[in-house]
Amino acid sequence: MLMKKIIFVLIALCATVMAEEVRVGILFIHYSVGNSAVVNCQGEAGNIRNTLDTMTVSVGADTARIVLRTYNMNFDHLDRALCDTVCVWSGADWCYIEDKISTGFDYNLQGGGVSNRNRIFDAEWYSPILDNLFQKPFKEDSVFWYPFTEHQIPYDNGGNVTELYDLVIFKNPYIIWQDFTQAKADSIRSWYQIVRDSVVNHPEINVAFAMGTPLSYQTGSDADFDSDTSLSKIVYNLANWFASDSFVVHSNLDGAAHKNVWTADFYRPMCETGAGAYNRYCLRDDYWAGSGGQSHLSSVGAAALQVEIIDFIRSATEDILIQRSGMITRRDIDRKILDFREGQADQQEVLDLIEQYNSGGQ
Repeated sequence: MLMKKIIFVLIALCATVMAEEVRVGILFIHYSVGNSAVVNCQGEAGNIRNTLDTMTVSVGADTARIVLRTYNMNFDHLDRALCDTVCVWSGADWCYIEDKISTGFDYNLQGGGVSNRNRIFDAEWYSPILDNLFQKPFKEDSVFWYPFTEHQIPYDNGGNVTELYDLVIFKNPYIIWQDFTQAKADSIRSWYQIVRDSVVNHPEINVAFAMGTPLSYQTGSDADFDSDTSLSKIVYNLANWFASDSFVVHSNLDGAAHKNVWTADFYRPMCETGAGAYNRYCLRDDYWAGSGGQSHLSSVGAAALQVEIIDFIRSATEDILIQRSGMITRRDIDRKILDFREGQADQQEVLDLIEQYNSGGQ
């Protein structure tokens, strides 16, 4: 009888542990193309809020409750920049996700106005996020640093919610691919590395860089590749570098160089890559909003981008849970073996990691 009680208690404890829900807060900073994917996106993927609200990401005993805030940099300072997708505040009547965050709340990452919003990821121009977030004296006391600290967010109903993001995602706008040159690509590559190293120097924060969507082949405006696929190929090569180990080697292991840095490649999945395509390396035709829409996305394109965003959020959330738990995964071992083959780790490091994995992963 006693053994039966012990077994029952163990089963009950396991059930309790498995049911434990932990919050993972994410801020997605984006522009109009990003907005088309996260706000009432129609198509096979449905609304990203509905997907995240039912998506399960579990590591060990923890299951994530994903809370996504989206920050639309198409708006001027103090004008409806921050909104909800999945919110911890219960009882909300979801219709449009902007409805629940108060107008007038903004991190002012535009650096003083909408005119600077396109320059967030462009080293050739003034880059307000680099200056305001990482090179500004006493930055930790400024509104620019709020995304990385615990702070209050006001709601339309007069209430407030305490927010602390576990991951902040920055997506560049497609506008920076205009009039592209190899010199601009080299400049952006250098700027990405500078900001990456700035993030690494702040191990208390987690940042993801998202490479935004391509320009179309021809739109009839200046927001395209002007029918010049040699320009689109330069950006595609930049995207290949962005997604490679040459830029970021993310690892969840303690001591890893890029433990708090992620990359999300939204560029190449949206490209036309057919060998004989007239618009090779440009935005796919079925993803394009059409003439008059500049290089914005159709509903099909928005749904496709939504899938990429969801897949990245799922993967990054798993990483965050792994880091919290201190677990060693098979992926960590595979990465360490690759490092060994490339001369970046010795045999004993591989064996030690395997031993940790076999002893419980911590």
